[in-house]
Amino acid sequence: MSIELTEEIRSRHFDSPLRSEQIKYFTEHLALAVLKYCFDDFDTWIVGDAPDLQSGDKTSGIEVTELAIDLNRAIVGDCLQYWETGDVKYRRKAEGRGAAYLDMYSILPTVDSNDELAALERIFRKKLKR
Repeated sequence: MSIELTEEIRSRHFDSPLRSEQIKYFTEHLALAVLKYCFDDFDTWIVGDAPDLQSGDKTSGIEVTELAIDLNRAIVGDCLQYWETGDVKYRRKAEGRGAAYLDMYSILPTVDSNDELAALERIFRKKLKR
């Protein structure tokens, strides 16, 4: 069995950093491809809008989210600003937060499972307060 990737995804090549809507688009398609690969129940599912993934009969859905570590999210924002504007103050901010650069790529600080667990706990606590 192989992961089903659409020709649109397979043929895309980028010469600049992805914008947030592009990242969301590809994250949703990747999530569906992984679900289809792992579970036969998702063969008829499609990428939709609200919720992001929908069953073929539209009776079930999944909202796709990504866990973003606060520090990495700030670094990515700084890097995007630097690449879009060329203003070195954003590069310095990202480097001050622990990023490194290699051409058009940023290298983020290492995140371990403790960082991810702490981020998940913050998210759940925030959601429970609503």
